[in-house]
Amino acid sequence: MLVEDDRVQRFIFESLARIYIGQEISFEVKSFEEPLSAMNYFKTLNQNGYPDVIIMDVHLPVMNGIRLVKEMSDLMKKEKFPKTYFFTTDTENMFYSNSDVKDLEVPYRYYHKADIIKLLNELKLA
Repeated sequence: MLVEDDRVQRFIFESLARIYIGQEISFEVKSFEEPLSAMNYFKTLNQNGYPDVIIMDVHLPVMNGIRLVKEMSDLMKKEKFPKTYFFTTDTENMFYSNSDVKDLEVPYRYYHKADIIKLLNELKLA
C-alpha cells in the first residue's frame, strides 16, 4: 500500500518498484493520493487482506502520514500491523521530532525520499 499525494513521486515509486522488485517477486501496489481514501480502503480489509507493507508519505493534505498510520493501527492488533515505511523529504531529526511519532505503537522505518533505492532493497529482502 502506497500513500503519496504527489502524482509524479507516486508514479516514480510505482515504476521503480515494478522494475526493481517485480523482477524477482510478484506483487501489487495499491496506491492512494488522499489519506482519507487510504483510510476508507483500509477499513474495508479483513485480517487476511491487509497489505504486507505500507509506504507512507509524511506530508499529506488533511492528515499527516504519521497520524494516518496511528489511526489505521487503532483498527487492528498492533502486533499484526503491516511493516510501515515513512517516506519523506524531512531530515531524520525533523522526522523524529514530530510529536505524532512518539505515539506510534507499530514497527516503522524512516527513509528520506532521496534513498528510494535503499527502501526498494529493503522491500525486496522482506
